[in-house]
Amino acid sequence: MSQESSHEPNQEVSNIHDPFAHAPVPPLEFFEDSIVQPSPDADNYVRSMNLNPSDSTSDENTVIWGTSIYINFFGDLSREYLEKHEMQTILSLTCEGSRLHLDLEKVESFSSYLHMAIIKHPVSCLSVFEMALGDIWNMQHGRTSAQDSRTINQRPITVCPFNAKEYRISQLSKELTEMLVAVRGIVIRTSMVIPEMNEAEFRCEECHSISTATVDRARISEPNRCPGCDGKLTFRLMHHLCKYEDKQIVKLQETPEEMKAGEIPTALSLVIFNAMVDSVVPGDVVVATGILRVAPSRVNSNGQQCFSVMRSYLDGMYLKKLKKRNAHDRMSQNTEAFLSVLANDGSELHTEEFEQEVARLHKISLREDIHSVLRRSMAPSIYGMEQAKDGLLSLLFGGTAKEFTSSTCRGEINICLCGDPGLAKSQLLAHVHRISHRGVYVSGRSSSSVGLTAYVSRDYDTGERVLESGALVLSDGGVCCIDEFDKMDQQQRNVLKEVMEQHTLSIAKAGIVCQLNARTSILAAANPKESKWNRNLTVVENLNLDSGLLSRFDLIYLMLDEHPEDFHRLLAAHLIDMFGCQKEGKAVDLQTSDTTNEESSGEFTLSSTDLTKYIAYARAKIKPKLNAAAQQELIQSYCSLRGARSSGSMSPTLRTLESLIRLAESRAKMRWSEVVTAADVRDAQNMVYAAWGSTGIDMAKIEEGGVDVSVVFGGKAVQGATGILENRLQVYIEKHKPNRSSLRMAEILQNFSTFSPEQVHEALRILETKSVISGYDANSIYWKRENETLGV
Repeated sequence: MSQESSHEPNQEVSNIHDPFAHAPVPPLEFFEDSIVQPSPDADNYVRSMNLNPSDSTSDENTVIWGTSIYINFFGDLSREYLEKHEMQTILSLTCEGSRLHLDLEKVESFSSYLHMAIIKHPVSCLSVFEMALGDIWNMQHGRTSAQDSRTINQRPITVCPFNAKEYRISQLSKELTEMLVAVRGIVIRTSMVIPEMNEAEFRCEECHSISTATVDRARISEPNRCPGCDGKLTFRLMHHLCKYEDKQIVKLQETPEEMKAGEIPTALSLVIFNAMVDSVVPGDVVVATGILRVAPSRVNSNGQQCFSVMRSYLDGMYLKKLKKRNAHDRMSQNTEAFLSVLANDGSELHTEEFEQEVARLHKISLREDIHSVLRRSMAPSIYGMEQAKDGLLSLLFGGTAKEFTSSTCRGEINICLCGDPGLAKSQLLAHVHRISHRGVYVSGRSSSSVGLTAYVSRDYDTGERVLESGALVLSDGGVCCIDEFDKMDQQQRNVLKEVMEQHTLSIAKAGIVCQLNARTSILAAANPKESKWNRNLTVVENLNLDSGLLSRFDLIYLMLDEHPEDFHRLLAAHLIDMFGCQKEGKAVDLQTSDTTNEESSGEFTLSSTDLTKYIAYARAKIKPKLNAAAQQELIQSYCSLRGARSSGSMSPTLRTLESLIRLAESRAKMRWSEVVTAADVRDAQNMVYAAWGSTGIDMAKIEEGGVDVSVVFGGKAVQGATGILENRLQVYIEKHKPNRSSLRMAEILQNFSTFSPEQVHEALRILETKSVISGYDANSIYWKRENETLGV
């Protein structure tokens, strides 16, 4: 800061208390680009005070060093803003060291001059702003203003600005240096908490007098001469008397949705202090507001020589943690605020607004057809696949994690989608990744074991070896979508076994031994090794995966390209309708929609943003528990699945029972219910039956005394042409042939509900080729009896 007179720099600093005013004077070109020109309001203020700009004796003409911002005008304008807009907040700050969150959008609406000055020169302007805030706070609390003797470390309230202009990390250029900016990124690494000295205490070895020195830009100016005994170089730093503040270095990386095709994500170091320390973990998405600074790179960490190329970092002043991690399109401000409440325990949004949104979503949860609504809202651009969509919804809602005395039980659900290529498995993964509250999308072909877990690197700032988090750690508390799951090598699969069951990740690398949390749901998509599903092989053999890994999936859906002609006609009509947008009343692609379809004709659907909020609230707030009826239903269901085990067969294990519990809890969460009922257990049981039936397990053996899951996990191959269903249909038809000449299609679908309609149609097609039946259509199936069709 300076006056328009030839004062010494130390005098200027003492007038306005700017700890960074010792920096060398920048070149003139810098001022021409960065000076905030006084607004007409500032000129009117000077004229009203009868100030002469050339009069260097007037204290009212003092300006901030390197700018033309009048200190008194800026201070008065700051007081006016605080008294008009922030007085209620100031009264609620009851202790020193509190933080005032300054909304820059509100400041801009009050005065563009005040806003621009803070953006262009945040160090000096926020110092003056904090002085004005401190005067008001002291006055409200009956304290005397110590403005003449106050330093930056003694100001009672810290200002934390937010809602600054947001930039991409790769867009941060030299023009933004020492300016207030905001960046959005994923936290990929956090350092240990570092105590940083901000006030040094020296003691004279001769007379034991104490002298205090303020740390400026990580440098301490040691007193040369003792004022007590006039001794030279007699001071010694007393570490235990110095004042420290917590410091942490966070590594931010650009989010994938901000990058263009072919771009490599850029990283930036973020330095945070005190209250912001340990507020984020790897995998969090944050919007960080702070001052963009540069620092020289040292040739040697132990030497004084530096490179001429500077490295930039962000001096953090405000952190906003976002619940949403991976939307391809930016969410509305309302959606981001709603999810931020769940991530920050309600500190980011006005309670009334949040409660209104919760009440609206709670009204939706009371609908009797809520499960159908959620299914229609899940990947509406993908036709059919209702059973797979039910499973994916259960994965997104999840169960409830349980902690016992000596063990824990995971609440996350794992699902594997396998089958023929080109059946939208990757599209389903992408949609789950898009609407999940947090998650990572990786490909098994291009991922390594360290990329999934963690790898050791050397920290640039501290020189220590640190762990860089991989995909499984970054998706902690969310979903990890793994495409091309069958292309992973054995080392990668071995890593997943611990994560999928224990939800931990044990690391022992480069002298670092630790256990990281990886509480994530695994959603995998896999293709058969022969590119086409071979019915003569088991699921394990088709995917070339070991049974131990497959057994950790709660649901395994087999998706085959074996649909009747009517299905393909409807699928083609759906695609043409979606791209042409010609037919009304159909469900549209809501992946990029921000509005909920409010139709009352039974086709009510949720928008992608509403679905995200609905799921996020259920995961954060709803913790359902089993009632007595549900417990009895679970016991009966598990016993009927196991039955009497015969030689050579493989029965379901306790993992199946745990899967049923998690699936039932997820069904209760879909209704925002705190109680898991017997109906939820039956729904979960039907989901397991449908998934197992799609892989070829003979679910008819439940009535005969248990099922054999060796079709999935090894031992026996799937019978041809969905063999089990084909045989059962043939027996059922032969049973009715003497008395009837046809059967209604609805009757067949009802009796074989554990199989999908597509599988039923495929089995009927094969029976038709074997002349077991004469033909079938959407309403009935019939066999040879003088070629007549009876509408029974």
